[in-house]
Amino acid sequence: MLRRHDAIAPPSDDQDARLRDPQRPVQRRMEPMRAAQMIERERRRRRSVLDTVMIVSVGTALIAFAVWFFAFAGSSLPGA
Repeated sequence: MLRRHDAIAPPSDDQDARLRDPQRPVQRRMEPMRAAQMIERERRRRRSVLDTVMIVSVGTALIAFAVWFFAFAGSSLPGA
């Protein structure tokens, strides 16, 4: 006998398995977008020591240039 909600939306395979055997672990399917993100995350390489040294060096150079420009450079305009 069909219950009212069964006619509207039949249970999925996971729901059927859970009803037949409640102790059985449910296997979930991964959504395509989430699977693509996981693959992309695995493809990314770790940052090497050289990358880290270059990032720190560039950051230090930018800060040093900003300090020099605003504190020590002075004006290049005549008469200013």
